[in-house]
Amino acid sequence: MYWSFLSTSVYKKAAKLFVESTLKVLLEPSGLRTSHNRTRVLVVRSAPRHNTYRNYIRQTWKKEINREIPVIFVSGRDEYNNQELDRESRQFNDILQLDFIDSYRNLTLKMMNIYRHMLESTNATQIIVINDDTIVNASALKKVLQNAETNYPNTPYIVGKVSRGYPRLIFPWLPWYVPSAVYPNQCYPVFTQGSSFVISAQAASRILESICDFPTIHLDDVMMGKSSNNKTVTENYPKTIE
Repeated sequence: MYWSFLSTSVYKKAAKLFVESTLKVLLEPSGLRTSHNRTRVLVVRSAPRHNTYRNYIRQTWKKEINREIPVIFVSGRDEYNNQELDRESRQFNDILQLDFIDSYRNLTLKMMNIYRHMLESTNATQIIVINDDTIVNASALKKVLQNAETNYPNTPYIVGKVSRGYPRLIFPWLPWYVPSAVYPNQCYPVFTQGSSFVISAQAASRILESICDFPTIHLDDVMMGKSSNNKTVTENYPKTIE
């Protein structure tokens, strides 16, 4: 399954990265672009086939969060489940589907285009990102958002669980494998884990600006860490993130 990971290519800085072109939007919540009074948006990264996860979220914590913060499921496409996303979009109006193959190897592509779409389509100053297997505590989230605004009023920031000294895995059969030609160091730079975090619009913009300066790493949180360190984005790990 992972033999393709053995191949490597030489990075050329002059080459354009995929995020320099905007992905086509296949599905979009009808009120997303007109909610100009919303300064926050919660993005749930979801795979097309994960309708069970999405329905669980809709029946539980989304109801409370959605009163103040729009909750949007973002997905790519696959060979089998696009009709299910169409049906959910018509029924719930909470699906943003972009035109790319939704796979583990495309995590960075997915994340960078989420940033791009939120920056271009909303007035959000804070973007909350979680995976669809994550449960959100509404009161704890509210505290995290307020503290971030208070503590970093003029600073681009990411708030989440910060990893330091995380080793680069060298076994090609693992999905987390990154070849030395792409990242030569033994340990990754400081990065915020991608399962759940809050990022300011200013930080998201800075990451997009610098993302093409590096070889592409499919591990989106590691890629964000490289860009954040290059663009002096503050990464913070508050106790309320647990």
